[in-house]
Parts: sequence; structure tokens; C-alpha cells
Amino acid sequence: MIQTVRSFGEVVVNRILPSFSNLEGEVDQVTQEKWDELGSSWGPDGDPALAAEFAQNAGIDHYVLVSELRQGLLNWSCAALYHLFEQQMLLLLRSQILSHGEENDPNLMTFSVLVDRLGLLGVDVRGFENWKQIGELRDLANTVKHAEGRSSRRLAESRPDLFVNPLLRGRPGGLEATSTRVFLPIAGQDLFVQPDDFDQFVKAVVGFLEELASSLDLSLIH
Repeated sequence: MIQTVRSFGEVVVNRILPSFSNLEGEVDQVTQEKWDELGSSWGPDGDPALAAEFAQNAGIDHYVLVSELRQGLLNWSCAALYHLFEQQMLLLLRSQILSHGEENDPNLMTFSVLVDRLGLLGVDVRGFENWKQIGELRDLANTVKHAEGRSSRRLAESRPDLFVNPLLRGRPGGLEATSTRVFLPIAGQDLFVQPDDFDQFVKAVVGFLEELASSLDLSLIH
């Protein structure tokens, strides 16, 4: 379990995100291609300045679209991270915690049941060091999936920075200038998870699993 989470984080950071590293070069290429296209169809009385403006706008549109898709991918990666963790916990619940005859009861297939059953075993996961971040990750995953709602409002209270456009972070009044309105987080709008945020959530999940493994001494978690 732990290695799977680590590997997932490494794939996102080291394989997927670097595919966006040459965005400026892509913008230049799109701009040039649009200029060439207009140049081949522009009449002798055409306005070169207007053609240049169209070409520049094509580059800007490409930059905005791909930047938002990159942001949406980061948002989605956090949602996927939480559901990977949740599925691992349900596997643990069914294979190691529930008694024989309970493991196929759909009413018991919840994270809250796992927490309660672990409590009966003397393991209070609510006291784990990374419990708060696991809750934030859950709210983040629900916000990515469902946009604005109870989860987004809870998340805004604990992590208001995630609703701040990175261009505004660090500026005076930056947190006050943002809105917690969430419409299109998968499209990279309204929610702004950054690579460092994602990395911290990966570490929180790994830390939680390590503490759980230590408490239960179960090889399945490793």
C-alpha cells in the first residue's frame, strides 16, 4: 500500500507534470503557425498588424487552455490520491478487520466503519499525526468531483490558500482577494492545488499508513 502511494506521487510529479514544461515553446509554435496560416491566405491589401494580433491571440488562448488543463490535472491527482487511499483502507477492512460473513456486506464498506472497528482494537486513527490532512484531502477530493458544496466550504475554512490563484499568492491581501466559488475544478478553474500541496498530501497519506502499520503490525499495508 505504502509503495503504491509513493509510486503514484512520483508518477504525477516526475512523469506527468514535466510534460507541461515546454508550454512557452508551444505558445511560440502556435503563434508562428497561426501567423504562417494567415500569411498564406492574407490578400495583398491585408493588414499585417491585424494578422499579428490574431496570431498572438491564438498563442494566448493556447497558453490559457493548457495551463488550466495542467491545473485540472493537479486537482484531479489529489482526488485520485484520496480514492486510492480509501480503496486501500476498504481492502484492509474487508480482508483483515471484518469477521467472517461480514466482508461482503455493502453496508459495512465505509471508511467510518473501519475507523470504528480499529477503535475496538485499540487503534484511534483520529489521533494520528496526519489525521487532519487526511480529512482535508477527503474534502479536496469531494470538491474536485462535485464542485461547490459542504466539502468545499469546510476546505475553505482549513485551507483557504487552495482557492487562491497562484499568481496572487504571497501578495498583500491575496487571501482576501480570492473567492471560494467552485464551478469547474477539473477544468482547472476555481481550485488551485500546487505541486507542493500535492506532495504534502502524498506524504500525509504515507505517514498515516506507516503509523497504521506500526499500530497493527500488518504486512498488507507495506
